[in-house]
Amino acid sequence: MTNGYEILKSLYHTSKNQPSLENWQMACVETILANAESHKGILTVLITSLVKKIETPSQDIRLHKKEFSDGYSGRGYDTKHITPFLRDYFPRFAMAESGWLTRSIEQPYPFTKDFGGKIRNISVKTAFLEIINDIQENSANPQDYLIALLFGLKTLQESHFEIISLQTSRITVQSVLALLETHLNHQYKTSGASRLPVLALYSTYQILMALPRYKDKQLLPLKSQTTADTKSRSIGDIEIIDKEGNFFEALEIKHGKSIDLGMVQIAFEKIRNLTIERYYLLTTKSPNTEQPEEIQSFCLKILF
Repeated sequence: MTNGYEILKSLYHTSKNQPSLENWQMACVETILANAESHKGILTVLITSLVKKIETPSQDIRLHKKEFSDGYSGRGYDTKHITPFLRDYFPRFAMAESGWLTRSIEQPYPFTKDFGGKIRNISVKTAFLEIINDIQENSANPQDYLIALLFGLKTLQESHFEIISLQTSRITVQSVLALLETHLNHQYKTSGASRLPVLALYSTYQILMALPRYKDKQLLPLKSQTTADTKSRSIGDIEIIDKEGNFFEALEIKHGKSIDLGMVQIAFEKIRNLTIERYYLLTTKSPNTEQPEEIQSFCLKILF
């Protein structure tokens, strides 16, 4: 039997035009798409439900838990088929693991129109439940809804890169660096300034994940700033893994500190037993001039 990933992949490559939906149906789809980035969990759960209905027409997709009579594991199905597809084709809208990890969704209630989950955007909640209800109560075609969502996500992704291209054509590298330097070196009166360069680079990587280099790769969520690396098994502030769960690329970012030999040695100890492809040790401080030869010598030993 064709699995959920293959269903999505086939529709992604074969559906070229919007399906014929009624105005109110399309309005529901457009509401979901308009909030796709801020409500990734809802988007993921809706796609999971639609794909499951296509794969198993007899399944009542309102019953998204095994605990329900005649229910199925929506979270398990999502983790195995749906989120991997979104990471591969729409990384900008993909959850880290599963849409069911969203607290408002992980509730012991069926997806009926009176669903008790506290989804913060009422319009999104209404649109989501109306689509599920339309399929279960009115026998609407789930494939029509799914094609409309995929078509809309394609459009959003393409327009996103057009905006980036337009903006970058008007902004120089020098102006960006000047703004970043001002922002990162400002003397803020509250704590947390050391997190700013991490957030800036993490945002950049969220965009870069759409590049061919990062196909089948996953950008891991940021960890708490106070979490120890040994406890979290972390190797850097920003981490990317491959589809087997192995580290592919990582960044350790220092704020206002010159990189010295000790930092490089500590970084090497974190990755010496890994087959990671790239590891960056970065700082907002001006280039270090005190230990360049020692650092270079140590790096050459690592490489050769």
